[in-house]
Amino acid sequence: LADPNLFDVPIEKIGYVAGLLTFVSQPFAITAAFMCGYFYDIFGRRWTITISLLLTSVAMAAIPWTAPYLFPWLFVVKCFSAFVINIPSCNPLVA
Repeated sequence: LADPNLFDVPIEKIGYVAGLLTFVSQPFAITAAFMCGYFYDIFGRRWTITISLLLTSVAMAAIPWTAPYLFPWLFVVKCFSAFVINIPSCNPLVA
C-alpha cells in the first residue's frame, strides 16, 4: 500500500486503510457463508470449489491493476475476493 508506484498510502495511514479494507469486505464474506450451502446443493461441490478458486486467483491477480485507485477499485476487488475465497472454506467436508 505504501509503494509510490501503486497506491501511495502514507505510512502512518496503512493500518487504517488495511483495517478499512477488511471491515468493508466482511459483509461480503458473511453473505458468501450463507450462500455457499445453496451453491453446493445446486451445482455440486466440485464445480463450486473449482470456480470459486479460479475466481479467487483472478481477483488476486487483479489487485495490482487497480492501482492507483484505492477507492473504488481496490475495495471492489477486495470485497469480491472475500466473497469467493469464503466459499471453499465453508465446504461441509472441511468441518
